[in-house]
Amino acid sequence: MECESCGMPMATNSEHGGSDPTNTWCVHCCRDDGAHLTFDEKVAGTMEWLMSEGCTKAGFPRATDAREARARAESLLLMRPYWKTHGPK
Repeated sequence: MECESCGMPMATNSEHGGSDPTNTWCVHCCRDDGAHLTFDEKVAGTMEWLMSEGCTKAGFPRATDAREARARAESLLLMRPYWKTHGPK
């Protein structure tokens, strides 16, 4: 199963938001209680990741600046099922 919000694979319960295997969102898209982050919060976290070494370690090109990171983060998230109905209006 993969996160409906960001696409991260969720192979174990601890990778699901709130450690709830029925939650369709991963730990990176949720608060500790399993509630979903806002779009702006998720964009900010995705931007941070896109500018980090973790991004390149995962096989993705690192964003060169915040403008590129924001554009890529918004584009990536808006392709995901959750954000198609819960994204910015």
